[in-house]
Amino acid sequence: FSDSNLRDRWIGRGRSSLWLPRSPDLNPIDFYFWGHLQTIVHATPMCDIQDLRDRIIAGCETIRCTLDIFECIRESMRRRVTACIQENGEHFQHLL
Repeated sequence: FSDSNLRDRWIGRGRSSLWLPRSPDLNPIDFYFWGHLQTIVHATPMCDIQDLRDRIIAGCETIRCTLDIFECIRESMRRRVTACIQENGEHFQHLL
């Protein structure tokens, strides 16, 4: 759909406009949030699907209420962007 209707006006794979945030290494939701939430949710075995839902909600609230969390994410983002620039946009996980 996007190729035929939007032509060169959208950012996607194979397009002339590169979209760096597609990289999970530079997206805080991917490099931090999901892994941290998973650690919280799966800390102990679950009873049922409702327990899973409750833990996800509680885990999100725990992350939201952690006062220094955004400073940690900001510092991690700074390191990742610096490494990405240093490697000219190539792979940089080995530098982290």
